[in-house]
Amino acid sequence: MPSDRDDPEPRQMIYEIRRRVQAARNRYWAEGVDGEVSDETHRELATAVLQYHDVLYEFRNESVLSSDDWPDIAEIRERVGRKARQRTQQGGLSRPATVTLVPAVTQVPIEDVLQLSEDLDDLAKTLGFAAAVEATRPLYDAGKRENYPDPVHPDIPKPKTGGGGKGPHDLLHSKLYHDWYQRVACGDPNDYVIAISADPRSTGVSGSGKTTFGGGLAKRWFDYSPDGFDAEVQYTLDAAKLAYDLYEDTNEMAVLVGDEMQGTPATTGLNAKRSQKTESLDAINAIAAGRSDRKTVILIVQDLKSLNKDALTFIDAWLLIRDDYDYIATHYGVAPDVFDLGSRETKTPGIEQITWDALPKDDEDYQVMEEKKAAAKRGEREYSDDSDDDSGESGVRLSKRDAFILRKAGELSQREIAKEVNDRFSDVEIGRRRVGQIISNHDDEIA
Repeated sequence: MPSDRDDPEPRQMIYEIRRRVQAARNRYWAEGVDGEVSDETHRELATAVLQYHDVLYEFRNESVLSSDDWPDIAEIRERVGRKARQRTQQGGLSRPATVTLVPAVTQVPIEDVLQLSEDLDDLAKTLGFAAAVEATRPLYDAGKRENYPDPVHPDIPKPKTGGGGKGPHDLLHSKLYHDWYQRVACGDPNDYVIAISADPRSTGVSGSGKTTFGGGLAKRWFDYSPDGFDAEVQYTLDAAKLAYDLYEDTNEMAVLVGDEMQGTPATTGLNAKRSQKTESLDAINAIAAGRSDRKTVILIVQDLKSLNKDALTFIDAWLLIRDDYDYIATHYGVAPDVFDLGSRETKTPGIEQITWDALPKDDEDYQVMEEKKAAAKRGEREYSDDSDDDSGESGVRLSKRDAFILRKAGELSQREIAKEVNDRFSDVEIGRRRVGQIISNHDDEIA
């Protein structure tokens, strides 16, 4: 059944109100340049915001939207029909101030009203009402430069321009791919971090295709490591495995997939409520330290809000699955307010809709991922470190290993220590990040 959004009448109403809002903003900027914005412009912009919200409100139940997409205009709405007293000082301080009644909406700071108008633009764009305004160019244009540099791997396709208009984008035309290409596939080495979750209102959070989405992106689009994507090595449900092994065990252009990062019966993941464990913090630190490794990291969660806020700082794109039948997701930006050191508010502006092909169930990597998920549900961990276990032969051997590491801490680099440990203790192989963790856990024991 076609959506009401395809009806030309409401579409025309929204385009008209968008023009009215832009006219009010133009007037605001023109007056602001001269140093003062009039009450009339303040009222005009507030009125336009209320009207804009009204014409969009009938689409509030569309599946592409979440509750967080709706700007809160209550501060303006509750002042409609009311007056407020405004004191104005006349002449010198010795003269009494005059009190006049003004529309109460002018008591809402005009900067806040302006921001609401821009938030409503984002909402309209998510609903698909930006097409007529942007009809002169594709929905996303790689433009801004005529040619992209050649990729570091000859098999990586360059992004494609065009392909805009209605409907979700295939990956080559998407802004997601354009951004990834610029960050990872060409130029100076960098990384790209993607978070994937599902909208519980339009999908089943469990079985919504998050794992096949992440695995498909890794296997078909973003992994150009020498041997290709291997779920045995590059997929984990254990934050400790991500922190200590995956970065060490993979090459440039690899994709690392961390699934169920809100935690499982066996792990804490990167959950905001349980992430002060060393392994969780080390996983975040590994992502931060690996920003120039030319790798792609995909973090799959039930809910983006469950992630530790430190992890949100490093996320470049959030993909929210809206339709797990036709495989449609909304691509959001993730923009923490770097100047808000208190609440560390993060904005997630909508960018585009994209579509993908699911991995078939007989795919070898898909089967590995499903086996690892089943093991995690049974409480089995992928990463094992028995360094705190002093019983039995393995405990003694690991204790000797740690003592060796601490003795060498002031003499060799962590990479050199890891090499010597692996040569000396052949059955307890570790990487430099694990060496760093052991050292940091025993700082007080190092002379």
